[in-house]
Amino acid sequence: MVMGILTASGATGQLVFLPLLASLAESDGWRTASWVIATAALIMVPIVAVLMRDRPSDKGLQAFGATEADQEIEGIKQNPFRAAIDGLVRGFHSFDFWLLAGSFFICGLSTNGLIGTHFIAAGENFREHVEVNISIERKNTRVDTRSLGC
Repeated sequence: MVMGILTASGATGQLVFLPLLASLAESDGWRTASWVIATAALIMVPIVAVLMRDRPSDKGLQAFGATEADQEIEGIKQNPFRAAIDGLVRGFHSFDFWLLAGSFFICGLSTNGLIGTHFIAAGENFREHVEVNISIERKNTRVDTRSLGC
């Protein structure tokens, strides 16, 4: 349920935020849109700092499904950078890791490399082609109506 709420809130945020940013980028330029994103992120920093906690016990709550007899897990006592590197090294030896990494690579390549680079540019060329054809048709229509005495 939590993952569903997070996914839905992310999609809702995109539905609200992206058209606004696209409009700002079109009317005022990309720098204005970037400033709006940076400002929104900075506004969220104190909100997250106040409301987010690492453990339920930090807010006086019990972990979901835990009993009072359960002991709280001790925090990691090692360097977080070292822990991340150790996890990657362990993952390199796992077939499942490579399946996930390969699928993420293909997804990123197709979305960012192909669609973002080529498909959008092709759409822009198509739009220019349509605008040229429409303007030519309008000129021809004017000529035709004038030749008919309208």
